[in-house]
Amino acid sequence: MTSKRTRAVARVGAALLAAAVPCGCAGAREARVPAASGASAVRLEARDSGRRVELRVGQRFSVALRANDSTGYSWKVVSSGGPVLRMLGEPAFVEDSRRAGAGGTATYEFRAEEAGDAALRLVYVRAWEKDAKPSQTFSLTVVVTK
Repeated sequence: MTSKRTRAVARVGAALLAAAVPCGCAGAREARVPAASGASAVRLEARDSGRRVELRVGQRFSVALRANDSTGYSWKVVSSGGPVLRMLGEPAFVEDSRRAGAGGTATYEFRAEEAGDAALRLVYVRAWEKDAKPSQTFSLTVVVTK
């Protein structure tokens, strides 16, 4: 005899599998964002790196990444996705605490400007280490429709 919890977990797992298989994305990581979403509805983080995101023209999204400027590292946009995407101003940085050396979160805001495909890529580097590999990389493929 199975418990109610076991049956519930099985139903959730089956529903997730059924949702992934028909769209052909069982192995892919996609985010479909409804056209009616508000400006701050789409917030992506480091764990979303490598995803394919679908937006409509005019939609906004943010990318929030952990950072610690006191280490000399900072996020640098190496591919902004233009002209399909437009970065809105400078990134905002919110510290975790007021303690010296504390890290925080750098948030980049973007808007889908026109229909098309765009590659967004950020790297976490030290500005003076020109030939060094990035400590971290964040990338997205963004598909914008009308």
